[in-house]
Amino acid sequence: MSPESSHLQESEMLERIEKLKKIMQKNHLDAVFVNSYENRRYLSGFTGSNGYVFITSNDHSLITDQRYAVQANEQTEGLRSIFMELIHMK
Repeated sequence: MSPESSHLQESEMLERIEKLKKIMQKNHLDAVFVNSYENRRYLSGFTGSNGYVFITSNDHSLITDQRYAVQANEQTEGLRSIFMELIHMK
């Protein structure tokens, strides 16, 4: 992907998030938590199988685990990435 198309993709994602923020404000919502694959990909561009998007009026983040760190950083320019630590329960 060329830098120009990557920039366009980032611009499109940020436009989608800003549109959602306007809807949130109109409906008096403080935050939106997105957990479906389709909506997460639409809003962030992240194609990993595990992750969430959390949007407030002044922040937008992708939350996923460390296995997706490289992929998240490459696919979600413009969003803050938060990486959860995996805990194995016995």
